[in-house]
Amino acid sequence: HWFAARIAGLVLIISVFVTGVTIVVVYWTTVGPVLMLRRELEKVGASLANSEQAVDVLCPVGDRTDELGDVQRAFNTMYRTIHQEIASRRQAERQSDELLRNILPAMIAERLKQGERTIAERFEEATVLFADLVGFTTLAAKLPPRELVEILNQVFSRFDQLADRYDLEKIKTIGDAYMVVGGVPMTHCSCGITAIAEMALAMLDELEDINTKLNLNLKLRVGIHHGPVIAGVIGLRKFIYDLWGDTVNIASRMESHGSEGRIHTTDVVYQALGDRYAFEKRGTIPIKGRGEMKTYWLIKRTGPEPDMLQSSNSQPLNAAPSSSGSFDSQRSGGDKTNLEAHRDNSANPAPVVEALQRSESALNAVSVHHEQP
Repeated sequence: HWFAARIAGLVLIISVFVTGVTIVVVYWTTVGPVLMLRRELEKVGASLANSEQAVDVLCPVGDRTDELGDVQRAFNTMYRTIHQEIASRRQAERQSDELLRNILPAMIAERLKQGERTIAERFEEATVLFADLVGFTTLAAKLPPRELVEILNQVFSRFDQLADRYDLEKIKTIGDAYMVVGGVPMTHCSCGITAIAEMALAMLDELEDINTKLNLNLKLRVGIHHGPVIAGVIGLRKFIYDLWGDTVNIASRMESHGSEGRIHTTDVVYQALGDRYAFEKRGTIPIKGRGEMKTYWLIKRTGPEPDMLQSSNSQPLNAAPSSSGSFDSQRSGGDKTNLEAHRDNSANPAPVVEALQRSESALNAVSVHHEQP
């Protein structure tokens, strides 16, 4: 019995030893790498979902030539490929968003991305400014195309910076004319008309600065009116955010009936700003489509700087924007004929709903583009 017990004990010891060694070897060669692969997969999922930077989660494979080594190498290759593809898609989506926001107001671009199809709204307190470069057509006949566009780009880039400074929305450029609005699509209450007045005065100063630096003699003719407008997105391909209504038409008439180097406004603007700005009465003049209208010249601000402008005015403008600056062909028109057409058609918003319905296919393309950057 004692001998049998010794044999049994020896067998038990050998069995425990063999089993322990087997477990260690299996864990070291198979179970451990598999558990590591699982942890790395969890890290990869979190990395791809939340991080734009690659993280160090690649499984070490050493010199393994078995099936598990093949799996780990395939995992590493898959991770690199997927991360590179996702990074490329995110970059494409950022570029797409940036392009869309250069074409449309940020708020409108977000609404399109969220799936809204037809965007059409009425704003009761909008202030529209038209500005036209007097003498630019004559200058265009003397300069080579590249130099001409660079000058126009520099002028309009300054105006774009002013629009950003005063929290206004640039609508478009039409040839050598510039259109901007206050109170749309973000309502500014009474601040929108003040911001437009400040921008109009600043535009004259900025153009004078450009004339001095480039030895030019460009003049600006500015027109302003305040009232209700309809705003919406139209177009089948090169869709734009545009304005319609009598207010737009009158603001355009103020510009075309104005004088170079001066800011021409309606009585509505004068009544709203007369206690804070100096005006010169022009008198009653005939306005196409409106008959006799009382108008004024805006001269300067006489009151203290508006509170809503103090922080923004501390930021200097970029004096020399690059040729690839904010001159945006998507938001610019063609020539004076287009400007005149806008003046004549903007007072009649009747075709707007039909145009907005035609734009639905273009807006669908935007949604698809953002789902598949």
